[in-house]
Amino acid sequence: MIIQVRIGPEKEKIKEIIQKAHKGSGLYSKHTVPHMTLYGDFKAPASSFPRIKSVIMETAKCYETLPFHIDGYDFFQGKHGYVCALKVIPSTPLVDFRRDLSSKMIKVAPSLRDWDSDDDFKFHITIAHRLRYSQYKNVRQYLETGKQSFIQKLLSFLTGSKPQIRQFRPYLPMDGVRITMLNDNRRIYCEYDLLQKRMLNRTNALNRDVYATTLSILRNKKGLQRNNPSYSSEPTIFLYSDTHFDHENIIRYCARPFINVHDMNSVLLTNWNNTISNNDTVYFLGDLVFKGRRATYWMNQLNGNIYFIDGNHDRFNTKPYEILTYGKYQFLLVHSPKSIPNWGGWTIHGHTHNNDIYNYPFINGETKTINVSAELVSYKPVDIRSIIALDPDSIKRMDTISSTPERW
Repeated sequence: MIIQVRIGPEKEKIKEIIQKAHKGSGLYSKHTVPHMTLYGDFKAPASSFPRIKSVIMETAKCYETLPFHIDGYDFFQGKHGYVCALKVIPSTPLVDFRRDLSSKMIKVAPSLRDWDSDDDFKFHITIAHRLRYSQYKNVRQYLETGKQSFIQKLLSFLTGSKPQIRQFRPYLPMDGVRITMLNDNRRIYCEYDLLQKRMLNRTNALNRDVYATTLSILRNKKGLQRNNPSYSSEPTIFLYSDTHFDHENIIRYCARPFINVHDMNSVLLTNWNNTISNNDTVYFLGDLVFKGRRATYWMNQLNGNIYFIDGNHDRFNTKPYEILTYGKYQFLLVHSPKSIPNWGGWTIHGHTHNNDIYNYPFINGETKTINVSAELVSYKPVDIRSIIALDPDSIKRMDTISSTPERW
């Protein structure tokens, strides 16, 4: 039995990274469930299950989420072979929670793993484990260089399939939203929802409607949903990119905190119209929609005077870039940061979403880029004055609009 953090909206994104690593290195695992273990393995009789549930609830009730972020890869030798993993940088709440949980669980159901009592616990999300050295080398080679194993190259040649594209370095902030207890068969026995503050049985833990409630609470806690109008007292300039209305798969690709495309469309539209008045100007930097209904369907419902720059999914036939002057700053506005002409100043862009935050965070002071993709700006258009107020020239790096900036 083990106790894990349930990964929230980012689960499918992590799953894709793991599956690509398995395929690119020739492992071909059939079933991949991203997880981060906090305690266990442990053995416990059924009579102790109520006490274990109480320990989880008592420990978790003081926490709303357990933040952490992924930053690259981790490689080490485990008890039963080599391990390749996503490197987890835990927040203080996550470290404190695991320590408290471990100290209480040891008295109820001692762990079979020595490291559960260590203060220097290695947080990680497993990509592949119990590997022989030859397997380990193939997986590590793929993760670090993007080069496929010999077996995968041969299979690609025989099947005529395209080679795997090298992955971006994984760098992604995320939140643990539930604490899961798995039984000896690695099936959910129960799950404590940190946001709903209640213990769920297996049926409710897997229920999409229950999870939709969790996501709704998460959006409100993190300021990702603007339920009431909040307009500026005077006409204002806003910037925004990559809403992808009607694009259901973007929820999975970019770990968006929505249960389905209807949920996403509704929040994106409400956020826009509760932020933008009809007196405001919006520079939209591409990819308003993807398939689904025509762009005009959404344009007719959006407030503000909108100036479009074409994205790779748009056909507005607009200029590929604009130059916006505001105060002492001149900003180049463009969809993709890879389409920047000869320009030495600040660039505001979209396109990369949260798929390469390591290189394209909200603000990158080294490259002078500002990423206003929906995922990095809390799914709301950004007031140009709020960007200026941050004093971007003094910022080395700022992952998202809600992050604490790292100054020079």
